Amino acid sequence: MPEFIWRAAQPDGRLVEGRSEASANGVVLRQLRERGLTPIRIDEAEIGVSSGTVALSGSQRRARAAKGPVNQADILALTSELSIMLRAGLALDNALRVLIDMSHKPSVRAMLEKLLEDVKGGCPFQSCAGRLP
Repeated sequence: MPEFIWRAAQPDGRLVEGRSEASANGVVLRQLRERGLTPIRIDEAEIGVSSGTVALSGSQRRARAAKGPVNQADILALTSELSIMLRAGLALDNALRVLIDMSHKPSVRAMLEKLLEDVKGGCPFQSCAGRLP
């Protein structure tokens, strides 16, 4: 049975990660929701050929190694993940904190920290987000 590496948000916005064996991605999604978690990402784990150890998927390795300025792909990923969290009932500030914790790219982290600071300072999200790259 395949193993999945997942990341989810708790109701208070804290990020949790884990692994689950399941027949499909959708099964893991349902299990996380039943536990009261908001799924952020579910990736099938890759099995190392020589050692038999579970490794991060290619997309996770690329995300961890990413450097440089915020690009269009970063914004697309962030808005997609933010949408999922907001639809699941997370407050905007908690959702932004989760995205900050998930970010492995310094420029994205800095952008999100500035956005959270602006929103907490009273700036309407639409106005604040409209000033982003």
